[in-house]
Amino acid sequence: MNRPSLKYLLPGIAGAVFLMTAIAIVISSWVSGLHVYDLSLSFSRYAGLRQSTAVLYFLSAVIMLVLLSVYIAKTKMPGIKKAIYILIFLSVLGTALFPCNRERSVLSSDIHDIFAMSLMFTTALSFVLTAILSKSKMQRFSGTAFAIYAAGFIAALFGKNRVMDQTFFVWEVVFIYLLILELYLEKYGETKSNKKPI
Repeated sequence: MNRPSLKYLLPGIAGAVFLMTAIAIVISSWVSGLHVYDLSLSFSRYAGLRQSTAVLYFLSAVIMLVLLSVYIAKTKMPGIKKAIYILIFLSVLGTALFPCNRERSVLSSDIHDIFAMSLMFTTALSFVLTAILSKSKMQRFSGTAFAIYAAGFIAALFGKNRVMDQTFFVWEVVFIYLLILELYLEKYGETKSNKKPI
């Protein structure tokens, strides 16, 4: 009876995979003496510092994307939302395929930056679409709040905000988790049944 609700665990599992990966990559870098306690680096730059951490990020990204792809395939939502999520997932895969380390490869880093920008803007667009298209009040409220955060995040990033520059890692991780939370809240968009998802 409860088996269908197991799909709602997938975003949480993906979030846990990302959290464990981020902790492992950052701590291993600090232990190695690389950018110790430096929160100005992005997650991608931390992952690209060494080949081993770049591989770890790629493997974890594949696991997360498989879980989230199964989730959106089995969850009812507007077709345009699924299309945006596919673009988001492809952007994540691109950032994992092309590590960000200019000392090792400028080309790989440039390609990574393109996918990172795509990820940022498509995620922001997904928040806006959630705020506009969702029938669930919870989704509309969260989509609006997430879109406001995304707008502030992007404005601060391009405006070279000093606080953002010094703590970019924290702001970026919050941005990523808002995306995961948005995916989880898609369960409230399943309006075919009157039963609330567990």
